[in-house]
Amino acid sequence: MMYGFGDDQTPYKESVELVEEIMVDYVVQTMEKAIASATSRGGKPTTEDLIFLVRKDPKKFSRVRELLHLQQEIAAARKGFDVDDTAAGAS
Repeated sequence: MMYGFGDDQTPYKESVELVEEIMVDYVVQTMEKAIASATSRGGKPTTEDLIFLVRKDPKKFSRVRELLHLQQEIAAARKGFDVDDTAAGAS
């Protein structure tokens, strides 16, 4: 991730640890908010809870939507392969 944003190909261990700590903290805090939102509704956290949390940040909102769309495309492609494998095995 750091290399993709312009860092050296082999960054300092301390830099990697710092970025990892920041990312883990962000993910944990975001999921805690999503869980709190879902619990207040009496359910489990869903992707809609995550979308709700990032709705005011256009970049994050767009990225979440893009990743969810890609997930659907991958699931459909896998389903297509599963059907092809099943049909090939039956012949």
